[in-house]
Amino acid sequence: MLRRLFVISAILVIAVSISFAGSGPDMQEGLWEITSKMKMRGMDMPSYTHTQCITKKDLVPQSSQPGQEWAG
Repeated sequence: MLRRLFVISAILVIAVSISFAGSGPDMQEGLWEITSKMKMRGMDMPSYTHTQCITKKDLVPQSSQPGQEWAG
């Protein structure tokens, strides 16, 4: 009985995973403003804001400065 429940649960999880695999994130395309702010104990760094046009094809924001990597 427990094994049967496990098999049915596994099949349901796989079926749900497959159904959501093709769907992308729910986001609006367009001009986005992205602000980053870093805080450290005893020191506040100034925030960095930039705008970028983001599409579903290009979801990862690209750096406007060469050599700068996004860690996300």
